Amino acid sequence: MGFFYPPNRVLSGLPPPLALKVSILLHALGAAWGMAGLARRLGYRAGGALAAGLAYALGGYFLAQAEHINQFQALAWLPWMAWAWAAGRWVALGLAAAMQALCGHAQTVFISWVGLGIFFAPFWKEKGEGAGAGAWRVGGKGGLLALGLAAVQWLPALELARVSIRAEGLPLREALSFSLHPLLLGRSLLPGREATAFSEFAASIGLLGGLALAWGIGRPGWARWGALAGLGLFFALGGYNPVYGALAAALPPLRAFRVPARWLALWAFGAALGVGAGIERGRDPAARRA
Repeated sequence: MGFFYPPNRVLSGLPPPLALKVSILLHALGAAWGMAGLARRLGYRAGGALAAGLAYALGGYFLAQAEHINQFQALAWLPWMAWAWAAGRWVALGLAAAMQALCGHAQTVFISWVGLGIFFAPFWKEKGEGAGAGAWRVGGKGGLLALGLAAVQWLPALELARVSIRAEGLPLREALSFSLHPLLLGRSLLPGREATAFSEFAASIGLLGGLALAWGIGRPGWARWGALAGLGLFFALGGYNPVYGALAAALPPLRAFRVPARWLALWAFGAALGVGAGIERGRDPAARRA
């Protein structure tokens, strides 16, 4: 996994424990920088952008995936892909998406493209950066470039998939394993003093982060990040969600992966922008008077 990922090649001369630590640190910093840059591109001021970057990089979901280094690395590229798409830079999007693919975590790649396709869909009324009829053209060209650049990763992966136990899709019961039980939502979304959530279900943005997110509802553009965060939670329920169960039964791509809880990646992405929006609103004198 990640054999062709350039940072792994650079760090390959270090002792493995040290290489993992350096990689985690660099990708956490990169994730914060990318999310802050995206927020600035979407019109956030410096304080809100910084809050969004910290909420993503220090959030429960992202940090919990450090035990899966290829998934952690891939998640770090998601904000950069969104930034490039918002800026209309399809070459940068292709480069960032190729780097994500080379990390070697196909499920994160799939979830990222579904999420970004929704986030930059033309139907949003808010005509912010990246929204509008031409948005998907940027995504299409960037996606094609990423396919070419990352072919060394996905062509062998397709060959492996053809002869693997997932060739016909996983059995539905297995595809729905590690679904987030609704009764665990509180432990998943809130910080735990004693009993913390299982790493696949960890998605806390902290109490202050949650308050900031709630305060950010209603800000310009909130429907986009709110929809993405909500979809992440909705799909993370997996087998406890009849809609997701029906989709998994009907759509082969959803049966290629286990752990529906990994859709929490979209919650982490949307919630981080929500935290930044709440900080923006808190610093707005007009909003405080209201």
